[in-house]
Amino acid sequence: MTGHTNGESHELRESLVEWWLTRSAWPEQTSMRRRIYVETSIPSFYFEIRAEPDMIARRDWTNQWWTRARDRDELVTSEAVLNELSRGGHPRQEDCLALVNGLRLLPIDGAITETIEGYFRIA
Repeated sequence: MTGHTNGESHELRESLVEWWLTRSAWPEQTSMRRRIYVETSIPSFYFEIRAEPDMIARRDWTNQWWTRARDRDELVTSEAVLNELSRGGHPRQEDCLALVNGLRLLPIDGAITETIEGYFRIA
């Protein structure tokens, strides 16, 4: 990064990492703790096995985020995420499921169902 000191580059990288890791989260205040929706990319990246540098970085960032978030925030998921993780062919599928096991499940209402159906039509 041209024009940035190492400290500035590190701060920028940390900001980008935090944004990337929370881009799919839906924070909602609950007694001073954020409620964050954990979708399938979090456990998938947590147990990433690919050796390309960007995949290793995503795995490491996700592990760091998870370690912080599980202690400071309320992590929640839904049956839709559990179903998607169960259907996938991820090499560490059982580990992915175990990671989200015990998270509070949000009820799936009409708006969530529409979103899920739209996602699968596109995917």
